[in-house]
Order: sequence, then structure tokens, then C-alpha cells
Amino acid sequence: MKCNIDDLTLGQLKEIAAMVGSSAAPATPATPHPALGKYAVVRCSQAGVHAGLVHSVNSDHVELDLSRRLWRWAAKEGVSLTALAETGCDESRCNFSPILQTPLFLTLSDGCEIILCGPKSAKMIQEVKHASQ
Repeated sequence: MKCNIDDLTLGQLKEIAAMVGSSAAPATPATPHPALGKYAVVRCSQAGVHAGLVHSVNSDHVELDLSRRLWRWAAKEGVSLTALAETGCDESRCNFSPILQTPLFLTLSDGCEIILCGPKSAKMIQEVKHASQ
């Protein structure tokens, strides 16, 4: 017997759904990423290192506002990007691009590390003067 799906009643559709069962988990609201709205250093696998306010994060990209590329960087104390985010930078050994002004969001599709900055280190990174090439 041929059946046209458009001719099925709501009751019949419910019976079919019950027979098939549902393997889909109920939708749960996504938890916002903890870096949203915070200043962070983002290390990319191919695009280098950037710093800025995290506007959005998903599995494909990180989007920064008021961002700048950190061409050459040096932590005030220590040698890692984590130290840079924690202690700030040694401005005399840094070369950063100018800050992109809103609404120019920078989208990084290869971000592999997001390191939140403390308020003092974020201020230091933002205030490094742009060195002309």
C-alpha cells in the first residue's frame, strides 16, 4: 500500500515517531565562552599572535574587537605568551600593529590558544606605541 506523507494525520505521525524513537538529545542552551568581552592574547597556528577584546568564539574562529597584531613581543617577566598576558610587556622590545578601530572586527580562523589578560597587562599591551616599519 502506497502512502502519501501529506495525507497522514497528526496521530499517525505521532505513532511513527514513537516507533522510530528519537536519538537526538534535547537542545540545551550553549554556555557562553568565558573569554567573551574580555581582553585576551590569541595565538594562531598560522596568523601569528593578536590581542584584543574577544567579541565571539566558536569552533571555527575567534573574532576580536580593538585588536592588534603582536609582530614582536617580550613579556615584562618570563618568556611565554602566558607571562605576557599575566605580567604585561617590555615595550622597548615590542613591535605591535596599530589598534583596529571599531567596527573593524578581526576574524582569526586558526586561533589555537586564547589567554585572558589581567587589567594591568591589557592596559600595557594597548598602550604600546606602534613602531613604523
